Amino acid sequence: MPTLDVTKADLQKDIGMKKSELLKLAALSGFTSNETVRCSQELDQLLNLYQKKFCC
Repeated sequence: MPTLDVTKADLQKDIGMKKSELLKLAALSGFTSNETVRCSQELDQLLNLYQKKFCC
């Protein structure tokens, strides 16, 4: 998981990659599979970090 020292561009890249991973997992395993839920939670953490560091 990225730390608060991550750059905006790197975090945006990580978010994009995690979104792609989430879409693939959801298509393969379903929206409620453990893998998909875990990936969704990881994406939430990345988005929360982005918001904390670069918004407001």
